[in-house]
Amino acid sequence: MKLLLTCLPIFNHIYTPLLSLAYLKAYVQKYAEVEVKALDLEYAYFCSPFIKKSPYLYFDKMSLWDHCLKEKEKPVYDKFVSQIIAENPDVVGFSVGYSNVEVTNYISQKLKYLCPEIYIIYGGRYFCVRERWRHLVRDWHKIYFSDVDCIVKNEGEETLCEIVKSLKSGLKPTFCKGATLRSSNGTIIDGAKISIPYPFLISAISPEKTTCPIT
Repeated sequence: MKLLLTCLPIFNHIYTPLLSLAYLKAYVQKYAEVEVKALDLEYAYFCSPFIKKSPYLYFDKMSLWDHCLKEKEKPVYDKFVSQIIAENPDVVGFSVGYSNVEVTNYISQKLKYLCPEIYIIYGGRYFCVRERWRHLVRDWHKIYFSDVDCIVKNEGEETLCEIVKSLKSGLKPTFCKGATLRSSNGTIIDGAKISIPYPFLISAISPEKTTCPIT
């Protein structure tokens, strides 16, 4: 079985490859023992003819709040669908943020239409929400992401590994902690919370309040 992990534009600076995909790749390869490939489509977008005609478009998109799907960009995204299919994956995992959610939804819908047998998973910071709002992911899954089989909430290593193990055994998961799953009849099954608490920033100590002992 083959798992393909990817992240679509606009999400990350091209000179800083997405570290979270590398962690997921290493974790799943080790504990689920399946083939995993991480595909950097952010870089492919930067090298596309669309951006080469006007390089400033890329940086404009990164600095502005307008991340809506543009009709003139669809040929580039359609090529990404072909690239994903060419990898012949059984499972595709997309890292989703607020800046690339529309593009990701467009590509995953086309992918599901062309290859309905591919199991599609969403994860990433778009779904990293505090516990009191985590139930909303189930509603988003039902309303906005109708072609997605699974959404991983918050940290993804352990949850993704469990999903992949189940699929590797030939069974579509019907329940998994830390994820919402779409059943065969379209019902969304919420796997409740994960055990890892939501991370909070560490408070900084002002320099004037620190002491340096002299020995």
